[in-house]
Amino acid sequence: MQPRQLPNLQDAMKIDWDDWKSWEWMQPGWKGVKMHSQCVINADGSAEIRSVLLLPASALEAKDWSES
Repeated sequence: MQPRQLPNLQDAMKIDWDDWKSWEWMQPGWKGVKMHSQCVINADGSAEIRSVLLLPASALEAKDWSES
């Protein structure tokens, strides 16, 4: 078996780990829809993903709740 010529990791681009700080939906004062996700590990060792959709207050005020 011959050694393979793999790329040198030192030549890779620098990763910007803080790019999420520029996402508009992560900024304070964002009025749009937000999605929060949770990963839950169950007692039997299985896992599940739970997510919650958070609507802005303006969307809740606009709905006619008398029909529900």
